Amino acid sequence: MPWLERLRLRYKLWILGGLGIAGMGVVSTLAVSSLHDNLMQDRKVMVRQLVQSAHSLVTHYQQRAQDGQLTQEAAQEAALQAIQNLRYGDEQYFWINDMQPAMVMHPFKPELNGEDLSGVTDPNGKHLFVAMVEEVQTGGAGFVDYMWPKPGFDEPVPKVSYVKGFAPWGWVIGSGVYVDDVQAKSWEAASGFLGLNAIIMGIAVVIALALFRAITRPLGQMASGLEGIADGEGDLTRRLDIATRDEIGRASNAFNRLMEKLRTQMSHQREQSNQLASASEELNASAEGLQEGAREQVKQVGQVNQSSQEVNKVVQDVANNVNEVSQSAGQVNEESSNGQRAAEKAGKQMEELRETTENVNQITETIQSIAKKTDLLALNA
Repeated sequence: MPWLERLRLRYKLWILGGLGIAGMGVVSTLAVSSLHDNLMQDRKVMVRQLVQSAHSLVTHYQQRAQDGQLTQEAAQEAALQAIQNLRYGDEQYFWINDMQPAMVMHPFKPELNGEDLSGVTDPNGKHLFVAMVEEVQTGGAGFVDYMWPKPGFDEPVPKVSYVKGFAPWGWVIGSGVYVDDVQAKSWEAASGFLGLNAIIMGIAVVIALALFRAITRPLGQMASGLEGIADGEGDLTRRLDIATRDEIGRASNAFNRLMEKLRTQMSHQREQSNQLASASEELNASAEGLQEGAREQVKQVGQVNQSSQEVNKVVQDVANNVNEVSQSAGQVNEESSNGQRAAEKAGKQMEELRETTENVNQITETIQSIAKKTDLLALNA
């Protein structure tokens, strides 16, 4: 049922409680109905047995007539006299009518004897004696329900009679019992059930309210906690104070453990984030240092290029000087005659060449030192 799934737990519990109360009402109604039926059945069984006893008594006198002990008229008179004096309960009696129907014997209303009963009806218009004859004609015996005046009552009350035919003499033997007390006893039992149900329902409602509160309150706390986290509050310090040992208490403990694990994990992640931020700052500082070293390296490379240009210039000067020395030597060979003057000039030029060579060596050492620094910077980068 989709509509039932959409209901809140509170309403589902109320529906369950309402079904329980309705079930108690149905059971009570069935119990009262069963009690009424049992009482009615007891009354019917009793009156049937009594009528069968009276029928046996009439059969006895009819057998005496067959045996010749009595004439049929005497046997019938003796049977009528015996049935007329029979009583049970609170002045309950038997009567006999024939199949016309006409009254044969009524112990309390002898004026009815011999009278036609086909027109006699109860307050509801039922021709009760006609109905009795029809029951005998149909099945030989049966029950007839009708309304009939009861001594001490102003209005007719329900009555049920059992009639049984005696075919040899064409009689219908009957007796009835009032069943208004059955209704009274049924209502009395119903009132007792209603009072008992009211007490039970009151206790059930109190218990149900306590159970509803015990179920819905912790579940509401749990739902609020989960909704608070799901809606973005991020309150991982929230805990449920539920100390029950049922499934709700177990779920609450599981919720608290989950919150503790989440809080621990978030703290650990926060520490890792701080460490990562610190490492990032150090990396940025290292990157800035590398950039500064790279700029220094570029500057030194520029210096190396400048020094290389100076060395090239010096080498070129040396080469020019060597050419000049060579030319001077040629001139010395050619002008050997000048001897002393040429020798002096050559000596001066050789001294200049030595000084130039020393300058070249110093510049070369400077270039090597710069190259080593450049290699070191490249390695650090």
